[in-house]
Amino acid sequence: RSMTPPTATAAMTSALAWASWLKAFNHEDFLDFEKRGHTAQSTIDAVYKVSELKNVDIGLHFILGHPGETPEHAKEQAKFASSLPISSVKLHNLHVLKATKLEKYYEQGLFKPMELEEYSELVGTFIQYLPEHIAVQRLSALSSRWEELIAPEWTKRKMTVFQAIISHMSVHKRYQSELYTPQPQTRILPEHFKVKIIDQTPFENVLQSLKENPNSTAPLQTL
Repeated sequence: RSMTPPTATAAMTSALAWASWLKAFNHEDFLDFEKRGHTAQSTIDAVYKVSELKNVDIGLHFILGHPGETPEHAKEQAKFASSLPISSVKLHNLHVLKATKLEKYYEQGLFKPMELEEYSELVGTFIQYLPEHIAVQRLSALSSRWEELIAPEWTKRKMTVFQAIISHMSVHKRYQSELYTPQPQTRILPEHFKVKIIDQTPFENVLQSLKENPNSTAPLQTL
């Protein structure tokens, strides 16, 4: 089965009356780690608000590969996403770029990017629980400015990553919607999305150190 429905032609023919809107969603602890500046609940609220508009294609961004993240988390994310009024998702692997907070975590051994095999497992699990009517627009992040990428090295190789994920799903006989079951629609974030997953203390200590020594480093971007 194809992971993405054949909607390209329809989108092109209705381009003048069609718009796309995307927002990030994840477990609260992962959003906090990323310092997104919003909560999972606020994303849900925004999705339903935008769904009231006409001719808007709603999609969600999912970043995979946080400390402590497991296939079970990916499963929970996909199952809840399937209950929302969205038509697409984009998946990204968490990767380290220069002049970011994540670079400082990486330098101090607090963060280790996933290997490609691990990431393929997360993506495969996510897609298994995603219904066919939700298109997968992206399978991984791509560092377009290679000189800024620190890790993982495989993020540079778009087609290698794509093929690794496809091969993983083929070998394990996985496909989109394989384990999908209709989910009750809710506007309230389930309690298991609020469970603490990451010990944020060492990361907060790094940020505090940077605040106390502002001249020791160049201004940092977000993750």
